[in-house]
Amino acid sequence: MKLNVDCIRAILLEVEKVPYGESLPFQTLVSALSDYSTDDISYSVLKLKEADYIEAIILHADDTAIIYEITDITYNGHQFLETIRDAKVWKETKKICNKVGSFALNVISSVAGQVLSALVKQNLP
Repeated sequence: MKLNVDCIRAILLEVEKVPYGESLPFQTLVSALSDYSTDDISYSVLKLKEADYIEAIILHADDTAIIYEITDITYNGHQFLETIRDAKVWKETKKICNKVGSFALNVISSVAGQVLSALVKQNLP
């Protein structure tokens, strides 16, 4: 299955809204992200957990992963989200990644960081 980077970003933005000490049930996430299929959301959650961007309770039964809830966003997840949060930065990052042909999370983070740095430099006195 192909990784949907827009879904990745949307998930991180939703997880960040959850108050400290609370968790985000998977069905609540699916309801909040109605622009994405349940398969896209499930796959993205699994990959975000593998990348150490979120903590989640995932049950395994009959070779199937069942996502129960997302319990937290990790420090790495916060760092990644900060590089892609701004819509302008996100749009430019996707444009560049599309040109180079890679949407690996580490590439996205690197490109977004460079886009963000360029914007900061443009706005310095």
